[in-house]
Amino acid sequence: MIKEKIAASKYKNPKNRRYSENWLLLCLLFHIRAFGAYKILRNQNLLPLPCITSIRKYETIVKTDCGFDDSFFKLLKKRMFLKIEKQRHGILLFDEVQLRKGLYVNTRNLMYYGLEDMGGTVLAQLVFKAIVLLENSGCLIHGIICDGCINESKMWAKFGISGHIEN
Repeated sequence: MIKEKIAASKYKNPKNRRYSENWLLLCLLFHIRAFGAYKILRNQNLLPLPCITSIRKYETIVKTDCGFDDSFFKLLKKRMFLKIEKQRHGILLFDEVQLRKGLYVNTRNLMYYGLEDMGGTVLAQLVFKAIVLLENSGCLIHGIICDGCINESKMWAKFGISGHIEN
């Protein structure tokens, strides 16, 4: 932050400022997290923050697709093959908040469009797909842990698990 403050002091006109990639990422996150505080700090010139128009321009560049990231699993596969077999074992831990079909994020106003609760069937499919992707990457999944909300109970029923002693 000090480097950015020193670099910004070299320019008399704030429109000529150049920012580092790390600073821009921090500014993006700060803008998303606390828009009001961002405006105050920018207007008071307490920090050399990019203007809101620039931030919105950068937000449109950010990819906001939903689903499993193929590049993550490629990197995970490389990482798993560097590990010995004992280190590849694990469990899948998740907490389903809300499933969405066809989610679109408008980065200008940070609104979500296409919200729809898909229930336990889609959650079961997602968990199954996650296990398949993890196992294809070299992980050895031995169990699944979740908090047990209603949709997760429906998911367990889809897998044929009821939680009763006789089953």
